[in-house]
Amino acid sequence: MQMKSPNPLHGGHTKASPNPHSFTSGTQKAIFRLARGTCYFPGCSREILTYESAEPLVDVQIAHIAAAEPGGPRYDSSKTDEERRSIDNLILLCQAHHNLVDKVRPGDFSVDELRRWKSDSEDPGLRSALLDASVNDTNLEQILMAIASAVSPTRNAIVELSAAVLSGNQALTAPVQGFAEVFGPSIELNDWGLALVISVRNKGLLDIVVESVALHWSLDGVGSPAIFYPPVNARADRLPHRVEDGEAGHWPIAAANIRGNVQALQNATSIVSVTAMVTLSSGEQFESPSMLFDDLVRAGFGISQHPPA
Repeated sequence: MQMKSPNPLHGGHTKASPNPHSFTSGTQKAIFRLARGTCYFPGCSREILTYESAEPLVDVQIAHIAAAEPGGPRYDSSKTDEERRSIDNLILLCQAHHNLVDKVRPGDFSVDELRRWKSDSEDPGLRSALLDASVNDTNLEQILMAIASAVSPTRNAIVELSAAVLSGNQALTAPVQGFAEVFGPSIELNDWGLALVISVRNKGLLDIVVESVALHWSLDGVGSPAIFYPPVNARADRLPHRVEDGEAGHWPIAAANIRGNVQALQNATSIVSVTAMVTLSSGEQFESPSMLFDDLVRAGFGISQHPPA
């Protein structure tokens, strides 16, 4: 049987050898399951999924570590097309960093460096299991279910505490440290849009249901730390709220509510730090890293470490 000539647009691939861009939908689903929620470029906080009018939108692109085509960045002629389109050779990058890595400065990023990004950005246990399995369009869910039944714990959440300026359905978030410098000293004048946001990112293999969110204040005085269950903001996800694997829920707490809570506590003692605390319907609890109260004071919420007598 005579073989058709290779298609030059695909670097010499025949029908018997699918091109390295044609990874299956199973492979696409698998890499999105592996990811920890953001672009793989170090320090980039661009989330994999964003929401526009409650509709989820994919905000990253699938990129090759070793190029799919001859002449591309980091091309390795020893690889087969099957290896080039495999999960092991794919990462997720936002559009800006995809352009930077593959077009603007391709010589600055080695295969080893991109592999480190991949390792740092993916769930190691799930990655090992998926690479050992033969993932295709039909068996991905069965593989994930088998992994979920064999791995414990299967529920895992990362809780984050950040500051935000709310505008319509959008939230412009930034770390509390340096927040005032990012948004300027005028943010207190727009107090209605200033908020502290509790974010819950599902990093496990099973869906989680967030039952409650709270602020856990550590006090420099006699007595137990104070726990504040804030009123649910109109922009927040309702409680209880289901968060599917790989997704996130967000609960803004208005600056006025933060201020009232702080002032009530400061009538009796001083505050050292604050932590976001999340309780799941399963009874499990997760906490964010502790945030120094001084950082919250400097963020511009109209509070002070030593309120006037």
